[in-house]
Amino acid sequence: GFNTIIQNSRIKLADFQIRFLGNYSMNEVCFMGDDIVDIELLIKVGLSITVPNANYNDVIEHSDWVTPRQGGLGAVRDTCDLIVLAKNDKQSDK
Repeated sequence: GFNTIIQNSRIKLADFQIRFLGNYSMNEVCFMGDDIVDIELLIKVGLSITVPNANYNDVIEHSDWVTPRQGGLGAVRDTCDLIVLAKNDKQSDK
């Protein structure tokens, strides 16, 4: 489960750094965002993801990957599948 959740943040990078940076390096973080307030954090993380129906068009140019499905229609599932497949591929290389 989750111990800490950040909701309704307008300063996502700062809120992330305050609550999580001691536990994770930015390179270890996957962040999914779709609006202008997400761009600062999308630029800093190891894997930045958005949806094709992002609320702010410039989010796509700051993202490493755009999910095949729109937000609310399976985009989080697409992201989870990507991470699981990447982990499995990395383990098979050992």
